[in-house]
Amino acid sequence: MHADPQAEGDISVPLVASGDLRARLVGIFEDRDYFYDEGHRRKYLAYGTIEWNLAPRTVVAATIKWQDVADDGTLMGVPRYTDGGELPIPRSRYPGAPWSSRNWNNVQMFAELRHEFGGDWEAKVAVSRISGDSDMTYASAMGAVDRATGMGPILYGGAYDFRNRETDLDGYVSGGFDLLGRRHQILAGANYWDGHTRQISYNLPGLMQPVDLFSDTPVTTPEPTTQSWGGEQTTDTTQYGGYAVLRLSLAEPLTLIAGGRLSWWRTETVRRATIGGPQTPTGKYRINREFTPYGGLVWKVGGPFSLYASYASIFTPQNNLTYDGEVLDPMTGSNIEAGIKGEWFGGKLNASLAAFRIRQNNRAQLDPDHPCMPGSVCAYIADGKVESKGFDAEVQGDLTEGWSIQAGYTYVDTENLRDRTATGVPSGNEGQPFSSFTPKHMVKLWTHYRPPVLDGKLGLGAGVNWQSSFYSQQGAVRMTQGSYAVVNLRADYAITPRIDVGLNANNLFDKRYFASIGGTSWNNWYGEPRSVMATLRARY
Repeated sequence: MHADPQAEGDISVPLVASGDLRARLVGIFEDRDYFYDEGHRRKYLAYGTIEWNLAPRTVVAATIKWQDVADDGTLMGVPRYTDGGELPIPRSRYPGAPWSSRNWNNVQMFAELRHEFGGDWEAKVAVSRISGDSDMTYASAMGAVDRATGMGPILYGGAYDFRNRETDLDGYVSGGFDLLGRRHQILAGANYWDGHTRQISYNLPGLMQPVDLFSDTPVTTPEPTTQSWGGEQTTDTTQYGGYAVLRLSLAEPLTLIAGGRLSWWRTETVRRATIGGPQTPTGKYRINREFTPYGGLVWKVGGPFSLYASYASIFTPQNNLTYDGEVLDPMTGSNIEAGIKGEWFGGKLNASLAAFRIRQNNRAQLDPDHPCMPGSVCAYIADGKVESKGFDAEVQGDLTEGWSIQAGYTYVDTENLRDRTATGVPSGNEGQPFSSFTPKHMVKLWTHYRPPVLDGKLGLGAGVNWQSSFYSQQGAVRMTQGSYAVVNLRADYAITPRIDVGLNANNLFDKRYFASIGGTSWNNWYGEPRSVMATLRARY
């Protein structure tokens, strides 16, 4: 048991008596230990916002957000036995070097101008800028464990510096108009996005040592005092375009939605093998005037119910590279959805049921002829065709005064419609689930109740998250996580109208499970064990 202090402050104040100029300042500090040994996070976050009513119908807003995070004991997941079995080790066992760490900080600046023209017409222009930097040094056990000897993993690692810069501009106009005796809505706008990323890798000497995961201290290798240049990769991407959405009221119960986006996109990736050496272009791609349509129908069938159906075209540029350094073709496809929605008690209780089918072509998949090694730049091919289909059911809102509920069920079935080797021969994955690590069935339930005692100051909550089994296939080895349920509880009490306390118990029965499964070598992640958190909130 350990304490994880966290403090939050949030203050909003008018800067002038009229309230036309106002500000908000938020600060967050977090200091927590992870459930595994050596794992620790320290986080600082602050942001401030100023809003100014420039005119009765015009508002200008500006926000700056700063975040600094330091993670000690960077985890890369735990290995498994060579036959795919789970290792009989504590969830707290840390398979990496104690000196592994990751630090990142970023600054985001945002400004927008909103103006109401009258009626229901308005316009907004927004601009944002993100600057982020991070570094990571890690060493962790990689390799499957032999059941007979208990050995097999070696210490593998490296160091990286990352840089990210993004600029985003967006502007739109929206409003209503009358046509043929009915009221319709339109929105039209344009945006521009420019991004720059750089990654520098470094090699760490003195690793590649055997790791005994059954030891209380699996890794005792000291942190290297030197490191050598491993390479640099820089990617610059620019995309811009226009978009529009039209909502036509065809009849009292029927609305047609039609829209689309016209896009321009270009990206270029270069690599540098030596410090100060020449940059070698490895991928360049340009797309002009790509149109992606969207359409839908909404039919209010009477009472609280509405039926809807929608279609959206998929066009997603990819930054993955082939073995020869060429950028993959964009991913294309379609997303079809249909369902029914209901609303009761003036919107206090809502329910929905939706079926969907998503198809994606040219989906990036690892190049089978050039296997990917941890810490290296992986090679991909764009030859995948996959399908996801299923349905969602959800209910949320207030059942009675003081009793709320959130309940949902999701069914998902995925399939590799096309998965070929480099020679065009169907692979063993064709016809199989393309996302076997996605559970087919998921249920989420949460309810909160304020009993008619203690003047309604006491609140009690309970919930359960359940999902069916999933697996990861590695050659002939299948690693499976069976179905499991996680139960959570909460109690809260309002000491005064401005001060309340809360107590949360997560994973009440301390269920041991894998939240995700990667392979036999590493990248298998345990779910959070049981934890209890107490909170005190005050509002002024």
